Amino acid sequence: ILGLFKYYNVINRGSNFISDLLQIENPIPHVEWLLPLGISYYIFQAIGYNIDIYRETEKPETHFGNFAVYLSFFPKLIAGPIEQAADFLPQLKENINLKYQNISHGGRLILWGLFKKIIIAEHINEFIQPMFIDSPNHSGAPLILALLLYTVEIYADFSGYTDIALGSARLFGIKLTQNFLQPFYAISLTDFWRRWHISLSTWANNYIYNPLSMWISITFNFKKWGIIFSVFFSFLLLGIWHGTDLTFAFFGGIQGAILGFEILTQKIRKKIATKIPPFIFNFISRSLTIGAFAFSCIFFKANGINQTKGWILQMNPLNTDITYFNQPNLIYLIIAVVIYIFIDHQIFKNGFNNWCSSQHVILRWSVYSLLIFAIITLSSVNTYPFIYSNF
Repeated sequence: ILGLFKYYNVINRGSNFISDLLQIENPIPHVEWLLPLGISYYIFQAIGYNIDIYRETEKPETHFGNFAVYLSFFPKLIAGPIEQAADFLPQLKENINLKYQNISHGGRLILWGLFKKIIIAEHINEFIQPMFIDSPNHSGAPLILALLLYTVEIYADFSGYTDIALGSARLFGIKLTQNFLQPFYAISLTDFWRRWHISLSTWANNYIYNPLSMWISITFNFKKWGIIFSVFFSFLLLGIWHGTDLTFAFFGGIQGAILGFEILTQKIRKKIATKIPPFIFNFISRSLTIGAFAFSCIFFKANGINQTKGWILQMNPLNTDITYFNQPNLIYLIIAVVIYIFIDHQIFKNGFNNWCSSQHVILRWSVYSLLIFAIITLSSVNTYPFIYSNF
């Protein structure tokens, strides 16, 4: 079903190309699909559910209503998180009552998610979007900075959506999976994917990587190279899952290649870590991790390979217009982003809700008021859809 709706026209374009070469009529008709809402997410849940039933790690759900809610529960429908049946379905069998604790918890998450989306993500988008559109007229360092800011934008946008989804579900007494865990503190790309889009990487681990690597190990006895191939193939599929453009395959392939490199160099990196002070090693590792992920985001952001190639060629740091950095708004934006990452990753490291729960009522309500005031007064003139709602 997912292949039919998302990739039918890709196959059709390929068929058109072959038909033109052979000078015959394309046997596959062109169809303009109306893409079902949230198809990429509920199909993954349905696949995982069926595999769990096949493996006998989960019993079939006999209540149609509960199963329908599991697949189509509105907070997670558009962009996840991708819920495991074993985590979600048992909650529907419990008595769910209106509780102040759930309303308080959910309201905080919704507020923090709105702040991330409306104040952080949308303001970054307004600043960097013109640079990406008109990249030939921008030089090295500004484009590199724009790419790093875009990485923060994706995080604020997507984790903001996730917080709103988790908060909305919590109002009904439903606990959804935490999807982000301080990703900018990751010391490797392997560590990064344990912290970023956790529900997707967990799904890929359970239903693509584990069975594939086990089959390769048993059938061919490839050991480490079998693991590397399985990782690469899993992330290549996840890249293609994001979209039909070739750039998404490159995005997933780059992730898989770097993860394979980390597996090969694991022992060497551990040796190096023993000879360098931990704070220096961690700083270098985090910088390389974020840099590698940011670079792959070129393929995530670009409209086609030609635009991607143009951006990469333009990002020569030696070809930089220094006057670009004299803009006061740019300086304010960078300061705001640094403060936001510090607060989100250090002060709220155990979660915004947990931090609020442990504070005095005056401080707690001061923070709520400040966030609400910022959302009302500093929101962007334009509105932008959530990035991951496109997938």
